[in-house]
Amino acid sequence: MATYLPADQRLPTHCRHPPLPDAGPLEAWSLALSSNDAMVATGTHYGAVNVWGVETGDKMQALKSPQTKDQFVMSVDVSPDAAKYRVAAGTSAGTVTVYDLETGAVTSSFNEATGHAMPVRCAKFSHNGELLVTASDDMSVHVYDLKAQCLAASFTGHTSWVLSVDCSSDQRHIASGSSDQSVRIWDLAAKDCSHTFTSHNDQVWSVAYNNDGTCLAAGCDDGSVEVYDVSSL
Repeated sequence: MATYLPADQRLPTHCRHPPLPDAGPLEAWSLALSSNDAMVATGTHYGAVNVWGVETGDKMQALKSPQTKDQFVMSVDVSPDAAKYRVAAGTSAGTVTVYDLETGAVTSSFNEATGHAMPVRCAKFSHNGELLVTASDDMSVHVYDLKAQCLAASFTGHTSWVLSVDCSSDQRHIASGSSDQSVRIWDLAAKDCSHTFTSHNDQVWSVAYNNDGTCLAAGCDDGSVEVYDVSSL
């Protein structure tokens, strides 16, 4: 039988921080670690994204936008480009916002026509940082071109909430997991579904490619993890 330590004993001291008087409620609905392991971005239930220093535990930034005020930030991600980090936030209202981490300025904002109609469960930057992929309760996957500042593609085919997404390292494919118990592979060039895996017996909460994009892992509510060979797709 596994033995679990109390939460306050599981992390090294330098990774824990006391409640901060100016931080407001400390619910962390979502989090993402920067590629240099120095920062953690957390989404709050009141519309802000807090950025914390891993070594110090100090809050480095509080990223806010008028369009996310009083919305749950249900998904966050940090771009891989260490020279100029950005943070993406998807909310309960279906909006998607990208911030410049250094300045705190909004660099991209997608709502109404280009955002989702329902909550954004997952947001993922592509490996080159040029695309942002989002999954939503509206059963769609969106691909945003952050250079052109536009919705580049919208994939539909899932029959229930889309809970997770990931982008292959070559930016050719996107994987999505859904509460319809399926995992779909989307071809970015063809803008179509190239394959559907249906081996799960419950909703698929997480999907992740390996570094070279040849394998895909999917975690399911039935307690299983499936690893798919996607090298030929």
